[in-house]
Amino acid sequence: MRWRRVVVDGTGRWDVRTPMVGSGPIKRVESSYDPRSRPWWTLALTAIHDDGKVQRGVWTDTYRFNTTREPGLTHARPVVTHGELIGIAAADLAITALGRFLSEIDSTLDARSFVVNAEGRVVAHPDSAILGRDGQLPALDAIEHPAVAAAYHERSGRVLVIDGVESVTAFLEFPPEVGKPWTLGVVAPARPFLGPVRRIRIGTLLICSLILMVALLLTSRISRWISRPIIQLAEKVDRIRDFHLDNDFSAPSRIAEVEIMARALDAMQSGLDSFRRFVPQNLVKRLITSGEVADLGGEERFVTILFSDIRSYSTIVEEMPPAAVVEMLNQYLGEMTVIVEAHHGCVLEYIGDAILAVFGAPDDLADQERHAVACAVQMRARLVDLNTRWDASGLAAAWQARDIDSLTGRIGLHAGVVIAGNVGSVEHMKYGVVGDVVNVAARLEALNKELGTDILMSATVRDALPASAREETEGRGEFLLKGRQQSERVFSI
Repeated sequence: MRWRRVVVDGTGRWDVRTPMVGSGPIKRVESSYDPRSRPWWTLALTAIHDDGKVQRGVWTDTYRFNTTREPGLTHARPVVTHGELIGIAAADLAITALGRFLSEIDSTLDARSFVVNAEGRVVAHPDSAILGRDGQLPALDAIEHPAVAAAYHERSGRVLVIDGVESVTAFLEFPPEVGKPWTLGVVAPARPFLGPVRRIRIGTLLICSLILMVALLLTSRISRWISRPIIQLAEKVDRIRDFHLDNDFSAPSRIAEVEIMARALDAMQSGLDSFRRFVPQNLVKRLITSGEVADLGGEERFVTILFSDIRSYSTIVEEMPPAAVVEMLNQYLGEMTVIVEAHHGCVLEYIGDAILAVFGAPDDLADQERHAVACAVQMRARLVDLNTRWDASGLAAAWQARDIDSLTGRIGLHAGVVIAGNVGSVEHMKYGVVGDVVNVAARLEALNKELGTDILMSATVRDALPASAREETEGRGEFLLKGRQQSERVFSI
């Protein structure tokens, strides 16, 4: 860089003093050279404001120096005293000097940098030899790789592949106070910059992957730890829906909520098991599996009714201790109920020693008459077995003392249309069947006493039996049952 000072003396001559850096004292040169025609002079005058103050210096555009004829630019600043211009201080900056400065930086950073003006022409470049040819600054596109030029025009730093080498670019606008809308561009190999970043990224990915794998393993273990007892409970709940009420809900777990759920389910199962003992089991199962809510009302259904009781029951229990009566009834009713349910029947009521059962409600039942008759025959056979047990246990002594050797039963069977459903009140209801069919079955049960039989059925039931079963029945004639105006054909088996 060189600088010069031009002073106007009293004679009007220009005093041009031009020192060179490191060249010794200032050398006074007198010349007829008129600086007022040079670009730096005219541009510097524009920096003087109307009030005579100078805020800053100015930079010229690139031009050829008058002496060396090399391209460069000048920074000029007016010198004003008491509002009068006494001279202009100017400093020349050769393009070649700026290029050498950039090449020194580039060699240190293993990069290539350049300065571009607003028109996209290269003001400074490490290879100074390519600048200023034919008196014109070259365009960036002419001396740089097209990818670099494209990145400059987009003003976006990005990673490029230049001649097979991955490189990074960066562009920085000169600060406004410089006074030149220039841009500093840098192109450097990506490896020194991105290598550590990529190594860190790879390491980070490996660490994240390891953490993710550990998290997945822990999550899987914790999930199984939490879900295993819940799945076990869910499976047992499904068994309840299938009306298997013997589930063990103990589910050892450190999770308090699981323990609470297990206790609640165990209590629910116990309550449901008790509930089904008061309500027909088929009905309870139907409500659970269907999710229906019990409401008052019913529906017409064709059913077969079985009505049974023990012959001479009142005489037998007249002088029996209540505890013995209960023991005998519980054994009798328990055995008979098992038989009814084994034949797909539903026990609706116990009336003392009497049993009211229905086949074909609440669920449909094919061949219901055949099931009902088979049930009655097995009930009769089971009572014979019970008498043997009661005789062995000594319980039979209570009725044998009244000249009754053994207990016998009477059963009546009839089929027809009834209303089957819930009767009672909203707060207290029971499932039952309503219709004349129930009354006929009860009358047939009582008719056994008059005919000396133990199982009587109506013609409706008998006619629905298979031919082989009909052959085992015996006609007992027609009878006008109590409360009816039409006689009923009756058969025994």
